[in-house]
Amino acid sequence: MKKIIKVLLFIVMSSILLFGCNSSKEKENVADFINKLISTETYENINFNDDVEILLVHLKSAFDNYLTDNALNLLLANRIPSIYSTVISKNNITDITDMEITQVKENKYDSYTHYEYEVTYKLKSNNDSIDMTDYMSFKILKDNLIDEVYLLDKKSSIFDVFKNHL
Repeated sequence: MKKIIKVLLFIVMSSILLFGCNSSKEKENVADFINKLISTETYENINFNDDVEILLVHLKSAFDNYLTDNALNLLLANRIPSIYSTVISKNNITDITDMEITQVKENKYDSYTHYEYEVTYKLKSNNDSIDMTDYMSFKILKDNLIDEVYLLDKKSSIFDVFKNHL
């Protein structure tokens, strides 16, 4: 009887550790993706006036480790990389600093987890600094890949800066 209890306890503890690690990997993948999305280096060699096929190859190579094809298509349809790239180039942004990624919501479902984040950071140019706060939501599949990504346009600073600097 003691052996059965020990085995059951071991199974329960292993499951807790396994699910805890998976959740941790999901969050790590989201944080890595956000850092890549909001980075001057990501857009250095990408020209949004290029042929669509060339642009797709560049963006796929930049975000392939984090996103499913569905998420990449959604990101492109909503022009999110183009908006970040435009804001970075039009404002002569040289660095992005003071980034804080705060999880504000988490809902687990059978096949995915839904996360919402508040991301604060500063866009730095040679003579200016712009404080930013963006709100993002993600659908993360069991393999830790992001299947959906959204920026809340009514709250996120990136859209205001984009509209004001066109």
